[in-house]
Amino acid sequence: DERDPVRADVYLSSKVRNPRPLDVALEQTFKKLQCSIEGCDSVSELNGRALKEYDELDGENVEVRFGFQNVVEPFRALIPADCLHMNAEVVQIKWDSERLVVSLKNGNRVLADHVVVTCSLGVLQHRKNLFDPPLPDWKQQSIDRIRMGVVEKVFIEFKTKIGEARKPWCFVAHEEGSLTRPLRSSWLSKVYAITRVNEQTLVLWITGKAAIEVTSLEKEDIERDVR
Repeated sequence: DERDPVRADVYLSSKVRNPRPLDVALEQTFKKLQCSIEGCDSVSELNGRALKEYDELDGENVEVRFGFQNVVEPFRALIPADCLHMNAEVVQIKWDSERLVVSLKNGNRVLADHVVVTCSLGVLQHRKNLFDPPLPDWKQQSIDRIRMGVVEKVFIEFKTKIGEARKPWCFVAHEEGSLTRPLRSSWLSKVYAITRVNEQTLVLWITGKAAIEVTSLEKEDIERDVR
């Protein structure tokens, strides 16, 4: 009760001291959700201060059908062909007070006034010689400290329609020992959410070590586990 903060404090303290199995299960589910949003394996890897910098945009998520290539293609049509270098790996970005030189693996060089780098974190961590002169120590140290977790999605396609769903998301939480039958594989017990893509397709969401386990499985193994 917001009108009685002392009573609310006592209530929350009792929950921490004597949590119900369902409370623990729900907590674990939403921890997994947060790990999925942040792309980490454990909430202990998160910087609490940085969480305040994340703003959720209003409105629903927009599905881009057939991949983000459909977003890029219209813009590519507006750019002259000789200004685009497709499938050209950048090996070094050399910059000084006068100009920027982008060296490509095929031997070509591109002169530029400005360069916007949007490569992945892994490239920045393993390609220390990408920039000449190198990035400042404080920036490289920050890059090296960032860790990326694993988030896996398992798509299950049915032969027949699975019916209508009132909500696109369904979160999964189960109390310890509450399963009516043992699971064939441990990763199934780590599924924290199920989403409906269309009338015949569901997606299982997994993060952390269970997600790594899924990536090592063959398609036939996953099919056997979910049946």
